[in-house]
Amino acid sequence: MEMLTPLSCGATVCIPSDADKLNDVSHTINNFQATWAFLTTSVANIITSPSSVPTLETLVVGGEAMTAETVAKWTSGKVCLINAYGKRTLHKFLHVQIIHLN
Repeated sequence: MEMLTPLSCGATVCIPSDADKLNDVSHTINNFQATWAFLTTSVANIITSPSSVPTLETLVVGGEAMTAETVAKWTSGKVCLINAYGKRTLHKFLHVQIIHLN
């Protein structure tokens, strides 16, 4: 879903190298000039602040329950934060909630 949906809408799917994924998430987002990202809560919390990824407009957080730290960090800026966490055994997304709109 994370790859087919954007492609069907005409978007570009950016797939970083393993080294880029592990070493500097902010740099990777900036290098690809990504405007939309789907990250786990753990990875979203590695990014120091929304200002360190100025091209990012929408952040979808899923795969893990969203923490208060994540909400506090990502609702302070211009990024649209979407919670897409749910039990994967039932549906791809059991629950999708827009936390913060710009």
